[in-house]
Amino acid sequence: MSKRKIKEPELCDECREEYEFGMLCRTYLRLQKLRISTEGTLRHVRPGSEIYETLSYYHKSIYEDEKGFLHKIKPMLERQPLWDWCSKVKGLGHVAALTFHSFIRTHVHANGERIEIDTAGKVRKYFGLVPGAELKAGLRGGFNPQAKGRILGVTVKGILMARDCYYHKGLYDAKKFYYNTYSRYAQALKDPKLCPNYERCVKKYLGKAKREGRKPKNPTCIGHVDNLTKRWLGGILVSHATELIREGKGLDTSNFKNHRPYIRPKASEDDVPDPDVLEAIRTGKTQEYWKP
Repeated sequence: MSKRKIKEPELCDECREEYEFGMLCRTYLRLQKLRISTEGTLRHVRPGSEIYETLSYYHKSIYEDEKGFLHKIKPMLERQPLWDWCSKVKGLGHVAALTFHSFIRTHVHANGERIEIDTAGKVRKYFGLVPGAELKAGLRGGFNPQAKGRILGVTVKGILMARDCYYHKGLYDAKKFYYNTYSRYAQALKDPKLCPNYERCVKKYLGKAKREGRKPKNPTCIGHVDNLTKRWLGGILVSHATELIREGKGLDTSNFKNHRPYIRPKASEDDVPDPDVLEAIRTGKTQEYWKP
C-alpha cells in the first residue's frame, strides 16, 4: 500500500508561527465537524439500542474534547491582535476569532517568491466571496469552500442574530436597501422574470424539485438578494480581519485603506459606520472591488 506524499507548504520564519497557529485553530473546526456529524448519525439510529448507546458515548466524548480544546486555546486567541476587534463586535467571539485565524494568512510563498495578502480582493477571492465563486462538477472552484461555508453559515449568521449596531444595523441594512431599491435585482423582487439570472434560477429550481420528487416552486429573488447581501458582508468581515491582523504585525495596510469610500473596522462596542459611507452604500456609489 503506497503512502501519498504530503507536500509541505513554503514557509519562512516570519509566517511559520501564523501557519502553525492556523492549523491549531483548524483542529477545533475538525472536532466540531466530527461532533456535528455524529449528531446527524444519531438521528438515524433507534434510541435505546446498543448501537445508539455506543454512538452516544463517543458523541459525549467528542463534545467534551471540543469544549476542552476551545478552553485551552482561548488565552492564545486573546493574545492575538484580532481579539480586541472580535470582542467589540456582537456575534463574534472565540469561535469567530479562531475561524479567521484558521484561514487568513498575511502572506504566502510560491516558487520562492513572497506574495502579500494585502488587498481586500485577494482575501475575498480565497474565501469565495466574489461573483462566480461556486463549485461546479469537474472544475476547481479557485477558493476554499470550507472557509466560505464557515464565514457565511456561522460568522455572518452570528452577527445578524446578535444585531450588531455596526455590521448589521449599519452596513448590512444599507447594502440590503441598495439591492432592494437601486440594483438590477430591484425590479425582479416584483417580477422574478426580470431577474438577470432568471433562466439560471428556473433551471436550478427544476433540478432541485426533480431530485426531491415534488413540484417546482415559483422562482423568487427575495432569497437571492438576501444571499448577495450576506456574501457582501462576509467580504467586509474577512477584509477587516485581514487588515487588523496585518496591522497588528506591523505590516502595510495601505491597500485596504485606499478603497473609496473606506469602510473601516468597528472601533468600539457602540461604534456606528460613518454616515457618508452608509449613504454611498445605499445609493450604490461605493465603487467597490466587485459588484454582483
